[in-house]
Amino acid sequence: MKIKIHYSLALIFFVFIFTGFYLEFLIFFLIIFVHEAAHYFMARAFGIKITHCTFTILGGILKLEMGRISRFKQLLVFSAGILINFLILFLSRFLPNIYLKKLLYNYNLLLIIFNLLPIHPLDGFQIFQVILSFFNSPFKEFRFASLTSYLMLGTLFVFVFINRFGLAAWIILAFLLYHNVNLGINKTNLVLKKIINNYRYQQVKTT
Repeated sequence: MKIKIHYSLALIFFVFIFTGFYLEFLIFFLIIFVHEAAHYFMARAFGIKITHCTFTILGGILKLEMGRISRFKQLLVFSAGILINFLILFLSRFLPNIYLKKLLYNYNLLLIIFNLLPIHPLDGFQIFQVILSFFNSPFKEFRFASLTSYLMLGTLFVFVFINRFGLAAWIILAFLLYHNVNLGINKTNLVLKKIINNYRYQQVKTT
């Protein structure tokens, strides 16, 4: 499996470094690593092929070859990172160091909240797509999921603007916008691939 570092994480690294928050960046990156490791081991447990992992500002993006796998297993794979963040958040309460406890709590809470949003490519979007797949209409599911993603992203833009968040927030928004635009560009290929995977899974169930 190839490992890549997305430019968004590199930008946040420089923001942390120039402000002197070395420990904070290290902890933030370690939490992202653990989050992605949870996805990785859950995917491997179900025999899912993983081609590469890209570490980004809000976690990692695993390139998965889902193949013939049930919706329940897909939900477990996509929610694994969020579940491990909940576990770390809970365990952080028992740390004796007040500052470290606060960092772990805040960083994990941030990742949980963002990854629950149905915005591509966050975990919440992937979970939302799996739920929509019960309707068995890939093109309609894609349009609805994409529209929801843009609406949530627009709401997030307004929220960040009104509350005057700093550079890190705008880097996150630019990152999300780029991936949503790219999703629309690759719409046809993604939907057709999903149709093929669904057909193969149904064939396996009937044999």
